[in-house]
Amino acid sequence: MGSTVTFEDALEQRPWTLRTGEIVEPNKQGSYLLNTCRANLINPDHIKYLQLYAMYKDGFLLEAGGVMHQPAQYIQAMRIIDSEVNKIHEREREASKKKGGKR
Repeated sequence: MGSTVTFEDALEQRPWTLRTGEIVEPNKQGSYLLNTCRANLINPDHIKYLQLYAMYKDGFLLEAGGVMHQPAQYIQAMRIIDSEVNKIHEREREASKKKGGKR
């Protein structure tokens, strides 16, 4: 299995090997082509937070009590995930507008 590299390190060595051992290659637009499913790039330690996100959105918290009773790492993870989900939804809305649809 390969090792995880930081984005900064990855910029210095193209193409590079990811944790999964898959190769990522730069394309002509300056971004990268993944030769693996994006799900394979998720750190296994973070999967639990992705699984807890749906419950968080439904109003169920990790620990009993309110937000102030939750571990800081949990709250930070939920905020990051929520921010990324919102970015995806915004891109989908923009793409729908360009196609003439409504959302």
